Amino acid sequence: MAFKMTPPDFNNKDQELPNEGIIEKDNLEDGVIAEAHKDGTIKIDKDIDPNSKKAQEAIRHELHHIKQFKNGDLDYNEEYVFWKGKKYPRKNMDEGNHDLPWEVEAHAHNKTKNA
Repeated sequence: MAFKMTPPDFNNKDQELPNEGIIEKDNLEDGVIAEAHKDGTIKIDKDIDPNSKKAQEAIRHELHHIKQFKNGDLDYNEEYVFWKGKKYPRKNMDEGNHDLPWEVEAHAHNKTKNA
């Protein structure tokens, strides 16, 4: 069965995310502390104490990605990450790279919150 994937709607601001605010422990890749998902969940590595400073900083960072999903700036599918209307192939992407535009914004946001 084939289906056509519809691109994200970057004009749909303040979207509802079905699981927004849910934080779950999970077995994440080595070096990954936390990750945000477009359904609103945040996964935190099972070996990290969720009350630690490191975890709290990671959660704040991922919450900014949730905000990016909600306002339509950020989306993804299996093949691409979509950022403010531009498509980035995921095939060889280092998804946690601090130079990616959605990461630059999230890190800048956290620096202002931690100052």
